[in-house]
Amino acid sequence: MKTKIILISNALLCCAFFSSAQVKVNSSGNFIVKDYVTLGILGFGAANSNRGHLYINTPNSSGYPMYGVYSSIVAGSSAPQGDCIGVCGSANNSSNTYPTRYVGVLGQSTSSNTSGLKLSIGVAGIAGTYSNHIGVYGGYSSLPSSLSVGLYAGYFAGGVYVTGNLTASTITQSSDERLKLGILPVSSEKVTDKLRLLKPVHYNLKQIETESDSINARGETVKFMVKRYDEKSQEFQKKHYGLLAQDLQKVYPDLVYEGGDGYLEINYIELIPLLLQAIQEQQSAIEELQKQQPSFGVVNSKSKNIVSSNLAEAGEQALLLQNAPNPFSERTEIGYYLPTSVQKASLYIYDMNGRQVKQLDLQQKGNASVVIAGSQLQAGMYLYTLIADGREVDTKKMILTK
Repeated sequence: MKTKIILISNALLCCAFFSSAQVKVNSSGNFIVKDYVTLGILGFGAANSNRGHLYINTPNSSGYPMYGVYSSIVAGSSAPQGDCIGVCGSANNSSNTYPTRYVGVLGQSTSSNTSGLKLSIGVAGIAGTYSNHIGVYGGYSSLPSSLSVGLYAGYFAGGVYVTGNLTASTITQSSDERLKLGILPVSSEKVTDKLRLLKPVHYNLKQIETESDSINARGETVKFMVKRYDEKSQEFQKKHYGLLAQDLQKVYPDLVYEGGDGYLEINYIELIPLLLQAIQEQQSAIEELQKQQPSFGVVNSKSKNIVSSNLAEAGEQALLLQNAPNPFSERTEIGYYLPTSVQKASLYIYDMNGRQVKQLDLQQKGNASVVIAGSQLQAGMYLYTLIADGREVDTKKMILTK
């Protein structure tokens, strides 16, 4: 008798629901709540009640908070072993009829009234306050059975692709010695010589458009173009500085990767150890020069006496002296001697690539000098050469630090 009463109650309840205009089952067997809801997301246009199983529209209400769909699972101590999932979204189609997108869960938050809008979130993931809690997990194939991690707002087991700016207060990279094999010093690679082959450039982003397919409300396949960058964004409008992946690939191929879209990508973080090695090599060269030139500093009476003795030994031959101080940052002085018989003389300064960066015509004969301001050159190592009457007198090195 109790069973019959329950069946009758359920039947009356169903009649009450389906007699209302708010809830019904359409001809396709879909359960519809407020079937006039318009989604207009994912490029599908206006939603059709025949194309979905469940539509829910929450009307304006003074109640707070408001939930379109609310799902909660509470497992007690006597609950069976297994997963507890509040909302599960799955999209699977074995047919190749429509080459379109498949999305397990989509969240979109929009508002036409932004005057009082404080926050708009499409999908939110909130972790607990205990270890091994994750707000949002992204991975391949299936959920992991366990993760030996701490408390994270997001955890991604795989690559993450970002087309816009990535902002973070701190960015770290796994570098524990216990996770590495074949550890060798970088010094054996002559880093400075390799880095000099690279050509830093500045550039603007080029807009990339790809064709995509979508299904409209009538079930028709429509094609549209998707732009890679937002042309109003600072990322697209500002000038960028970096290296060309094709150039870096010739020198350090291990720092260049091929992305899923076929374009080359650079691991800029691992350029840092190479730059540190280059600085160390340059410092070693500076220290070696200091050993060879013990009298660095501003030209004083003692150094002038040394210069005079050198000039006396030179006789009627032109002479080029080592600049002082060396290395220098603000200014340095290059001494020279030109006999009166010299008709024309010039001092040429070259960078380490052999490119001439400065030429000074020397008019004064005898014991003289020229001053080089550090602001006139970029930091680095230079060669300077004295040419007298078309003949190379001498070439020496100087180092500018800033």
